[in-house]
Amino acid sequence: MLPRILGKTFFGSKKLPGKIDFRKDLQEQIAMVRDSTHLFLGGGNCSAIRVGRVNFTPDQLADNIMAAVKGAMSYISDSWAGVERILIKTEDSLALPIWPDAIYKDQAQ
Repeated sequence: MLPRILGKTFFGSKKLPGKIDFRKDLQEQIAMVRDSTHLFLGGGNCSAIRVGRVNFTPDQLADNIMAAVKGAMSYISDSWAGVERILIKTEDSLALPIWPDAIYKDQAQ
């Protein structure tokens, strides 16, 4: 129902609205939506999670990556066995592997 109301463009860019409960502390609810991310599980074998911004420190980015991966594991079948690789990239960069797949593991041995 929501895609029909907001339009395909809104959902195509994966800019989903956040859920706010106006019966609770509004400032806390807005902060929670602002500081969250979404995991889009498509029909294929690749998913993306936004975990930071270019102005984050390396420590902030590492903490966000660890938290996002930990949260995503509950949605991935076979948990770590279902993960071939984890890559990090910016909007206009190449994807750099930070968790190797079987190819990299074979080369390391």
